[in-house]
Amino acid sequence: MYSLGLMSSLTTLQHDGSAVLMKDSKVIFAIEEERLSRNKHAISEIPINSIKAALKYKNLQMKDIKSVHVSSTSKDLKKRVESYLIHHFGYSPDVILENHHLCHMASSFFHSGFKESMIVSIDGVGDKVSTALGFGRANKIKILETKGLVQSLGIFYQTMTQLLGFNSVGDEYKLMGISAYGKKRIDLDKIIKLESVDFKINKSFYRKRLTYHNFS
Repeated sequence: MYSLGLMSSLTTLQHDGSAVLMKDSKVIFAIEEERLSRNKHAISEIPINSIKAALKYKNLQMKDIKSVHVSSTSKDLKKRVESYLIHHFGYSPDVILENHHLCHMASSFFHSGFKESMIVSIDGVGDKVSTALGFGRANKIKILETKGLVQSLGIFYQTMTQLLGFNSVGDEYKLMGISAYGKKRIDLDKIIKLESVDFKINKSFYRKRLTYHNFS
């Protein structure tokens, strides 16, 4: 049985779209859209080229695909994905929406070799959650605690990246690289405060001074 996993650009302003072809739950092909469209990060691009490449790898038609899995549970996303697939391929398999942070956790835990583990997913935002703490055991993962949009370390990181003149989506690694050469410390306690086992972002600062995308 074949299935497809799709990432990104199926929700507003997402990035790094990709497609994964699986047979009997085993990954046999994967590719990112930017490799085919030649647009870095393929921002807001539906990964149609990636889907075509995945199907071509096994000489499949869309009707040969049992199900399509998308890493988001955004409202109306199922209908939109079905419409995309019907428009481009003339047919849509069953579309299954997966929790965004569970997808992040699964990609780490199920390849770790550990029988059980605590798992942390820190993102910009996905399914209105920015950080998720979970526990994995055997073939199951349970999310124990989450933080919402305003408490997003990812958006904080993007904001600092943009403030320094870089692109907020995709240039974060540049900021990480040059940080090692910094000689001056700046106190950001008014924006983000570290506690003994947690962190807290100043909500009023975001509301008054920062603009961020409300990613789904």
